[in-house]
Amino acid sequence: MIDTAAINTSFDLLDFCEKLTTLTRVSAIEGGEWAGPCPMCSGTDRFHVQPNHNTPRWLCRQCTGGKWRDSIALVMQANRSNFKDDITHMGRTIIIDPQEAAR
Repeated sequence: MIDTAAINTSFDLLDFCEKLTTLTRVSAIEGGEWAGPCPMCSGTDRFHVQPNHNTPRWLCRQCTGGKWRDSIALVMQANRSNFKDDITHMGRTIIIDPQEAAR
């Protein structure tokens, strides 16, 4: 069985996101929130990240309809790949080529 909770909490979501887009800290409450252009749809100021939340999470008002998603969902969406491949990579901390995600 795959422990997705452990992978989500041990994954450095902010570092991953900063490889994909330029983020600005917009809040210091509850561990902080960062915002910037979405690396998937390119919309400005739609993408938000809360890396220090109980479960690190992100959203894009366009791509996710404003619903918070976990780290695994972001890696899958950025890589345009499947759960099994990404969970294996995240568990090994082998992630993504940001150049590929931008395509």
